[in-house]
Amino acid sequence: MKAKSWKQLSDTPESPYTVESAIESWLKSKSPAADTNTATFWRWVDSALIYVIKKVAMIAIISIQGAFVAAFTIADKIAYILAKGINLAENISIWVEHLMRKLMQALGMKIAESKEELTRSLIRLVLMRITEKANKEARNALRRL
Repeated sequence: MKAKSWKQLSDTPESPYTVESAIESWLKSKSPAADTNTATFWRWVDSALIYVIKKVAMIAIISIQGAFVAAFTIADKIAYILAKGINLAENISIWVEHLMRKLMQALGMKIAESKEELTRSLIRLVLMRITEKANKEARNALRRL
């Protein structure tokens, strides 16, 4: 960040990874998540979250249309969608499991062994913690300027 001008910093950010096979490989990998202090890690998280939500939404959107109340936070809504995804077809729920395990690993949390352990409240907790971590990293980056 120090070497970049204000113009460079205000330019459009890099787009997330979009090749589905690369995202699937990252989610399936047993290797530790990249250092959470890197832009690369956050691009993977962004891409994987978009990928998994798209997969779940394709099937679940009709069943959850009326379930949201304006008072819910974005983490509540995403947790609800992902929790619904856990109970959908096996080819969809596996991606929710992979995403949650990868995020739990990156956060240093005990990784869920089964999809039954991935309750809505646990998914919400993971999403809240990853959001807090992202906010902390952003604040730290700004302080280093």
